Amino acid sequence: MTNNRGDRVPIDAQSIDAPLSKATIFLVVTVGPSQDAFTSACKTLEGIDDLVKTVGFRDLDARLSCIAGIGSDFWQRLHPDARPRN
Repeated sequence: MTNNRGDRVPIDAQSIDAPLSKATIFLVVTVGPSQDAFTSACKTLEGIDDLVKTVGFRDLDARLSCIAGIGSDFWQRLHPDARPRN
């Protein structure tokens, strides 16, 4: 994933002591076995940072944040020799 920060408004990582947000959305996606599905999922993950900045810029006081989790099967396809520590 690339990291082109440029002159954008800094967006902090989600604060663990921040007040609870008014809304939460959980989106669970299953990536199919094809290479096209895998490539599409990778491109989507690469674009999350820009999406959060673009949407969050519209209301900086809202402190929009996004957390993406990667399941074991997808991680195995992404980095078969580099599993995260438990």
